[in-house]
Amino acid sequence: MKPVTDIDRSAPVIVRADIEIDAPLEEVWELHSQVSAWPDWFPDIRIAEIDGPFAPGAHITWGAHGYEELFPARIGLIEHQHRTAWDGSNAGIYGIHAFSFTRRGNKIHVETAESWDTNPGPHAVSTLQTFLQNWLSNLKDTAEGICSRKVCRRQPRT
Repeated sequence: MKPVTDIDRSAPVIVRADIEIDAPLEEVWELHSQVSAWPDWFPDIRIAEIDGPFAPGAHITWGAHGYEELFPARIGLIEHQHRTAWDGSNAGIYGIHAFSFTRRGNKIHVETAESWDTNPGPHAVSTLQTFLQNWLSNLKDTAEGICSRKVCRRQPRT
């Protein structure tokens, strides 16, 4: 199977969320790419493991509070400090999850989207929307909190 590079734009379910983070891209990327530390800053995730470096082909296994099963994923794309995408199946749903990171002056615009090949119903889709928005809100709070405790260099690139 070919590694994923983006969500399936023709999927029956596509959920998106975005946020502006007032922290350096390097800080935001560090939080995003340290998979095993996700539960430290995102309380909705109870466990997160990666079988090697944060690189295409690596396998992520993570679990959310309230769900007994684990969610396996395989990284298909990493464009350092710019984009990531991974895919996996759980409970009969094949999903692709992508992130993008864009400098906007001194802030970082983070977008995430997830596509599902099956529509399990409005409750599941609503739960996914809340989960993705919480993921980004916790990323923002953590990155900005780190910067409030230390001097973060904010030098926009052109």
